Amino acid sequence: MKKKIILSSVLSIVICLSLIAGATFALFTSEARINIAVTSGTVDVTATLTGLQTKSLGKDMPAGEFELGGTAEIVGQTLDLELMVPGDEAIVTIDVENNSDVAIQYCVKLIGTGDLMGGLTAVATINGVDYPINAGTYTCAWVEVDANQPINDIQLSVLMESTVGDEYQNKSADITIQLVAIQGNADEIDLVEAVSDGGVITSGGVANSLDDIVDENGDVVAGLYIGENDVTFRDIVLDKTVAGDYYALGIDSSSGKLTLDNGAIVNAGNYYGVISLGGEIVLNEGSQVTASGSGNACIMIQDDTDIYINGSGVLNPQNGAKGIWVLTGMDFVVNIYVEDQAALAEYTAIFEKEYSGSTPVVNWYVGGVLTQTN
Repeated sequence: MKKKIILSSVLSIVICLSLIAGATFALFTSEARINIAVTSGTVDVTATLTGLQTKSLGKDMPAGEFELGGTAEIVGQTLDLELMVPGDEAIVTIDVENNSDVAIQYCVKLIGTGDLMGGLTAVATINGVDYPINAGTYTCAWVEVDANQPINDIQLSVLMESTVGDEYQNKSADITIQLVAIQGNADEIDLVEAVSDGGVITSGGVANSLDDIVDENGDVVAGLYIGENDVTFRDIVLDKTVAGDYYALGIDSSSGKLTLDNGAIVNAGNYYGVISLGGEIVLNEGSQVTASGSGNACIMIQDDTDIYINGSGVLNPQNGAKGIWVLTGMDFVVNIYVEDQAALAEYTAIFEKEYSGSTPVVNWYVGGVLTQTN
């Protein structure tokens, strides 16, 4: 009998449930609701040209005018310089605004093209550091910025030196200042892809010939980037004709290592041979890095770097170039390891440190022992 009561109870519940759609019931209810609202963050950095100044032979001119009839005009995102002659200079401010509501990393890419570049002295001042703009492409170090944190304006000057000769008449040039921003937690490869025209070395290992350092199209790349990998170059010659879009080799990772070994040669010409934004560089006997011209260097350093130089004559600066150039507006440490006192004298003689608003430390080690600090 008890069993029947249970069955009838179950049956009555089922009937009630089946009637809900067609009848009205006062039922005890309880409801808990969770709403999930999703918005996406914004990476938004803008740049605007402002504050145009013009000069002729050092004299201030009315804004936008040069003494012999040339003009300078801001048109949207372009600064047009027309009919410049030796001694003319234009100075402009690039007002940078960070409207990003998430943390970002940004860098500035400097690009110079055209036959007139050799007759111009163009300099971009970024975070207190002067960067010369030559023919080719140079990418400054990445900078981390919090959401909505202000970014320093960029100052740009373009001067046609008064000593420029007739070979630069009726020539033209284009200078591009490209601001690249990416979300703040981007990894090394993301950063490179944001600014690179190709040629990121991701496999590590050994490059024995130019065939080992080609991009996906099979072309020898410009501005080889090592990233966080361990790459060794042997019996290979890199020069401006095959590599070096403002620099021939670049490294940018505390875990990255670049080794020049066994006859590897970097002919930077009027550029940087190796640019370091962090990592380890090993230069073995028989390798060589050559750079030429004032404002250039065999090795240019902008972040924490360890350099091991094994042997003499490895760095070959020419015509006013530096051997090792620490150029920065940041605090960091560079450790340079040489074999003996003769090597210390050789490489400190071609070393230069240039900085603004920071105190980078350069430690020199002889045989593994700290010997000198700059």
